[in-house]
Amino acid sequence: MADKFISLEGIAKRYPAPGGATTIFENLWLSMNRGEFTCVIGHSGCGKTTVLNILAGLDEPTEGIQPSVIKEIGAVIKKLAQRGDMAILLCEQ
Repeated sequence: MADKFISLEGIAKRYPAPGGATTIFENLWLSMNRGEFTCVIGHSGCGKTTVLNILAGLDEPTEGIQPSVIKEIGAVIKKLAQRGDMAILLCEQ
């Protein structure tokens, strides 16, 4: 069995909204092994960018398991960006 390189377990993302939370996605499971190539596809607004931000450590899931290594990577990216040593490019869909 190949070793998991990326793993998200049962994550959900919700944002507060008047009258209750807005669920972007829930119960999302994702794992990829080293060397695998994966595409994230879906209609506009389904949460693709949110998942990628969580994988990059730039956002956190509301529920579920996000490995601590992802949080550490996100902290490094944020620190480099704040110091001006790194530019973060966000592309519109």
